[in-house]
Amino acid sequence: MPISNFIIKRLLRSIRNLDEYSEEDIDVARYGFEALLWEIEKNVYFFVIFFILGYPSEWLFSLFVIASVRFFAGGAHVKSVWGCFFLTLLSLLAPIFAFPLIIPTNPISIALVGLFSLLMLVLMAPLIPENRRKLVDASKHPVKKRTAICITVMWLGIIFYYQSHPLATIALWTIFLQNVQLFAALLNEKGIKKRGKELKI
Repeated sequence: MPISNFIIKRLLRSIRNLDEYSEEDIDVARYGFEALLWEIEKNVYFFVIFFILGYPSEWLFSLFVIASVRFFAGGAHVKSVWGCFFLTLLSLLAPIFAFPLIIPTNPISIALVGLFSLLMLVLMAPLIPENRRKLVDASKHPVKKRTAICITVMWLGIIFYYQSHPLATIALWTIFLQNVQLFAALLNEKGIKKRGKELKI
């Protein structure tokens, strides 16, 4: 993110000039600044896009649903900043514009999405990116998994109760796409293990 990178460079330069922190400390600070400032800048762009499209409230709602689950379940991270931007944008556009036109929100679609999502959460949550694993307390993983499952079940209950409401459809497909990321990670993990076995042979 161009604006964030400009700010981060200056912040890190100021920290280095203090001459009180190691390069490892500075790397941790860099990661924290990037995670925070990139996210802020990215969402400013999203707000502008959805404001122009005329759907700022729907975007905020979808963002809230994603955040409530992803905070505990984790998710896929693309190495490229702009790759992450466009992947996230797609995951916000699809539940608002595409899925509601293709698949109706009814007890069957809710049940299928629910089963798929809960299975992915049981198998893969929390999904922590490699570059963050050293910074995360692994002992909290079971708590995060249970919390992600509880929040998802809560959302599914709300969606089922208000299934005729447009926001229920957005919530359903937002949750689905969030768990598609876990499914992709599962396939990737199995692919890596398979390649490892082939190399041993």
